[in-house]
Amino acid sequence: MKQSSYSVRKDGNKIVVKTTGTQQVDSVMAIRERIIKIASKSPQSLDVLVISRGVGTPNMSAIQAALQGLLELPFRRLAVAGETPHRLESARLVLQGGNDRERLKVFRSEEDARAWLDEGWPVKRSPSKKPKNTL
Repeated sequence: MKQSSYSVRKDGNKIVVKTTGTQQVDSVMAIRERIIKIASKSPQSLDVLVISRGVGTPNMSAIQAALQGLLELPFRRLAVAGETPHRLESARLVLQGGNDRERLKVFRSEEDARAWLDEGWPVKRSPSKKPKNTL
């Protein structure tokens, strides 16, 4: 089994999540909590960019965990950039379950994902889009 890791950091108007390897449910939930913590300190809605590398066979439990909390996250747009067919397919599965497809897209390259996220700034957070700390 490949070793997996992740990092979550704020970069301007984005929260950048970098993952390596196949993420498990506990790491997906930790990533989600870190996004909420960062977003709660921002006066505006942020974009989320997920960059995945070296992903093996997707963990379906982790995909379901991501799906359950995805649309409750405090973001303006979410882009997933992945180099592997498994990662892109996993991201598509997650996004197909959501009702907010205009805010969610999958890209093959990080550059394309960043370009899409950079469209339409600046954006102010509306009062109804405040972060939720509950599942």
